[in-house]
Amino acid sequence: VWEVTVTPNDGRADGEPATASITISNAPPQVGSVTVSPADAWEGDTLTCTASDVSDWEGDAVTLSYAWFVDGADAGVGADTIESTSFDRDQSVVCTVTPSDATGAGIPVDSEPVVIRNTAPALVAATIEPADAKHGDTVTCTTSGWADTDGDAEATTFAWTLNGTEVGTGATHTITGVHGDALACEATPDDGTDT
Repeated sequence: VWEVTVTPNDGRADGEPATASITISNAPPQVGSVTVSPADAWEGDTLTCTASDVSDWEGDAVTLSYAWFVDGADAGVGADTIESTSFDRDQSVVCTVTPSDATGAGIPVDSEPVVIRNTAPALVAATIEPADAKHGDTVTCTTSGWADTDGDAEATTFAWTLNGTEVGTGATHTITGVHGDALACEATPDDGTDT
């Protein structure tokens, strides 16, 4: 409590003093900035929220509370990390940190948005069937192990080579080579955004 007393004086005598007082309020704690890492994020990543320059004028202990927003909607996650089950490719993720002391809360601070990138798909293997094909036979390039973290639909492109020279595209190919030639199929996974 701060108090001031004012006493008037006309040069000859003091008049009746007047007193005023004020109670100093708590200064709320502050957060300087908030960042989300990694800044380049993909589906499957865990994002971490970090508050910097946390301070309190009175030196009170500061508690930080976290809120995550995905495309502007509250994700319902109150921790300093968020798993990718809460967001998808192309969505914008923001972390908001609110500092508090024993008396009250300070001003919430938002991070810059992190836009989730597309994860390229993958294949485990490609095989030519039947393996004992001859000249004139039609063979199929069969793939296995398609995986796409974003859950995109499977799409694969094919390239056939005969002795290193490209001879066709598509999942099937009619053999023009002869005994001893090397026929190969290259399968490239494509999710419509990345290969």
